[in-house]
Amino acid sequence: MKVLRLAAMLTAPAFLCAACVSDGTQQREYALPDTLCGLIDDQDLYAPFFPPGEEVWVDDSSVAIGAEGTTWIEGSCSLSVDHEYILVIQVAPVRQVEQELGGFLTEDLDPEAAEEVTDSPIVSKVWPHAAIAHTDCAPPSRDGDYEVYGIDVLINAEFQADEDFSEELARLINPVAQAWFDLLPDRYSSCVP
Repeated sequence: MKVLRLAAMLTAPAFLCAACVSDGTQQREYALPDTLCGLIDDQDLYAPFFPPGEEVWVDDSSVAIGAEGTTWIEGSCSLSVDHEYILVIQVAPVRQVEQELGGFLTEDLDPEAAEEVTDSPIVSKVWPHAAIAHTDCAPPSRDGDYEVYGIDVLINAEFQADEDFSEELARLINPVAQAWFDLLPDRYSSCVP
């Protein structure tokens, strides 16, 4: 019995770290997606969010991107590694005047605690685990029965709570938001910065 326990103790570290390199650090056993939810293809911008693991999964089923761009204004895309969410991108219209960022704000996303990204005409705010970009529609656009006063894009990385991704999110939010805005149907042209 003691021999079996010792054998199990000796093989357990090797089994637990099958994805490790010789120095004991873990690595990715999967290829990064060619694009981030069909929006951008600069892997340097999104690679930092992909942890070591064996399998990546992208659910972009609610992002309706066709040959003519998006078919609607809202959408979401979630990415996971080994069945654990790593990123969620959500897009939603602003249907009330001066509701900028309001649709996605929670008590964890206090606008006063955010850093502003200033290298773009898009208004963007960044926290350690999330970023929100906003653009106004001037004049407002119609979306069925609603007026659309703006569009918000959220990138949520809160699933990796032990990491501070504020610098990475500051580099990622505006290219992702601009890519989405560029795919909007013509009826939302007043919303594209």
